[in-house]
Amino acid sequence: MTATSTQAAALRDNGEGGRGQRPLSPVRKRPVNWRMGLEIAVFVLPALVLFFMFVVWPMLRAVQFSVYRWKGFGPLTDFVGLRNYVSVLTNDVFIGALGHNRFIVVASIASLYGLGVAMVTIPVGTAYAVWTATGATLTVVWAMARGVEPATLRRVLLLMGIVACVVGLKVVG
Repeated sequence: MTATSTQAAALRDNGEGGRGQRPLSPVRKRPVNWRMGLEIAVFVLPALVLFFMFVVWPMLRAVQFSVYRWKGFGPLTDFVGLRNYVSVLTNDVFIGALGHNRFIVVASIASLYGLGVAMVTIPVGTAYAVWTATGATLTVVWAMARGVEPATLRRVLLLMGIVACVVGLKVVG
């Protein structure tokens, strides 16, 4: 047998040649199961209606309201186009709020990442106690540093007590 006849035999055995290839069987269609389709519609349709009513429709209305000058009552009559968007995007308060939102997103991701790592290494109850105590303590310390809350000796001692309790949970657990 030569190399070409070996290749031809391999093609024939794989069904890629001309000879030895099985004819394709006709594709059989499954009968349409109307009951299953009706069941799917009964369960999906109410969810789609609610989604459209409470998510899609309000979003579309918000876009419509955003291109009008509107006080909240009465018909939409004063079309301003994109001027509302220009006004918001050039507003210093809005730009500052975007910065605050970025900070909150990053801090939330870091916080939840820390909680996830803690839950892998220590018991869940202890991890949650550490997470909540850390958040509460840092919130009060931040407020004291900014002058929003007074930094009294009693407050500092109580915060140290929270931290000591969490450390105690880790040591005992």
